[in-house]
Amino acid sequence: MDVGKEFDQWVETGRDESMEKGHFEPTMQLLRCISSSMNSSPISSSPSFHNRVALDVGCGNGWALRKFIDFGGRAGYGCDLSKKMIEKARQYAYQNLEYRVGGVSIFDDEQTAQIEELDLCLCIESLYYHPDPQESLRIFHKILGTGGYVGIMVDLYEESWGTHAWIDALDVNVHLLSIMEYRQILERAGFTNIQHMQFQMTSPITAEEDFTLGPYWPTYEHYISYRNTGSLLLFAQKK
Repeated sequence: MDVGKEFDQWVETGRDESMEKGHFEPTMQLLRCISSSMNSSPISSSPSFHNRVALDVGCGNGWALRKFIDFGGRAGYGCDLSKKMIEKARQYAYQNLEYRVGGVSIFDDEQTAQIEELDLCLCIESLYYHPDPQESLRIFHKILGTGGYVGIMVDLYEESWGTHAWIDALDVNVHLLSIMEYRQILERAGFTNIQHMQFQMTSPITAEEDFTLGPYWPTYEHYISYRNTGSLLLFAQKK
């Protein structure tokens, strides 16, 4: 199935909100790490992006960009292949946010992009859906301003065995990359100061008797492995 149509269905069933809930904690940790590196300051509970501009690729309903604005961001741009995700993102009463239907390539045309110089490119749980993740990172590097950062969060990666069942459960093609492969494609795209961590959420683990099995979690062990392995967070800089 087309990725955009797949995620249109997710909006219809409310899964965009469950994605926000499930990805919120690792994304906040990613933003804290990037804020600390940007501002040459210790990692704090509240990131600071004062006067910064961000692009969120695969933005869904725009929740991460709204947090970016809450943390002091001046402006934000979001794109998603799902028309219904973008329609929902536009319903929130936030100023200085602009959303477009499409992939990151729509910001790669200097004649039509018309966006401010970017300090940050975010890609939350979406890079493995991209037809060519390496090409997407090349575009991120091209459109970022000098000194800008890219931030990536993924749950589906080679070292996270518990999430591998998603490959068959999803009705779209995905790339299963290792931590080393993610670091390599960031480097080949021109990024430096590449850092990564595997972040384990602090939210309570659902007890086995309360856990519901399904295509994404065929066994309780898959879920436990995912929680113990953690989300992969990567961030790097354009010099």
